[in-house]
Amino acid sequence: MEQKLFDPQYIEECILDSARGSAWLLGLLKQGLYAESYASLSNGENHYTLVKKVLPNQFARLDIMFVNNEPVGSICVIEIYQGLYHMLGMYVKPSYRAKEYGKQLIPFSSGSVSDISLPSPAKFMMEHYMRDLFENKVSMTLEVMNYNAAAFRLYEKQFIYSGESMNAFTLLSKEKIEKYSRLRSKSIGKWHPLDVENDTESYGVQWKHIPDYNNTSEWSITRVYFYSPMGDFLSVIGVVSIAGLIRIKVKAFVSIFKYGDVFGFLESARKKISLKRFTSK
Repeated sequence: MEQKLFDPQYIEECILDSARGSAWLLGLLKQGLYAESYASLSNGENHYTLVKKVLPNQFARLDIMFVNNEPVGSICVIEIYQGLYHMLGMYVKPSYRAKEYGKQLIPFSSGSVSDISLPSPAKFMMEHYMRDLFENKVSMTLEVMNYNAAAFRLYEKQFIYSGESMNAFTLLSKEKIEKYSRLRSKSIGKWHPLDVENDTESYGVQWKHIPDYNNTSEWSITRVYFYSPMGDFLSVIGVVSIAGLIRIKVKAFVSIFKYGDVFGFLESARKKISLKRFTSK
């Protein structure tokens, strides 16, 4: 793909706000960082391409979804503990979230029509992203707010690849969320039972730093998910050691120092603050 498509100002618009700062700080938006295309689909005049940019030390990764050479979505992840990654955020521009894209009905002389629409860009991105995780034996956690039904339904969707189930992101139990909270240095405030069909053991967590907005818990509950082709959460992380936590913090610091774009990060933060001031007037 042409290098101009990876202009940082062009790409950052399709990165979730909460992940944008990390993408800049870790150097994932640098034009010199190698980008690998690993999935594509064409139909008529429409074309999908999914590209990944990975730091040389494997600490962070940014996947970018292009539709007709326009960046429309992304997934940004960082390593949180010895090969375990965490999704900072997935985002798809609103105009590309429909169930199908570029729908065209082609008429035939018999009077019938053929539908040549492409799948949703979000579905395409997630399906091929999970295929890549599956092939490379990557384990990952992510968090979804309980009110965001569209997101967690997508993450919970089952995908099949070469006759093998890639499974879906599964909810962590209380015990595993407690271990996860120590990995992320996040304090647990309250537990909330989730309305999951045929499951009375699933709980969401309200982190202590998240207020109960408008006294409605729906907006403060976090669902914590895990994906791995290698085993369950506890077997993947093994024994959490202080040395392991220190190593990952050192790796984060080295990544920022060696690959990061501090000026890009500061400029992005400045624009975010300016936008907040403008919208609050």
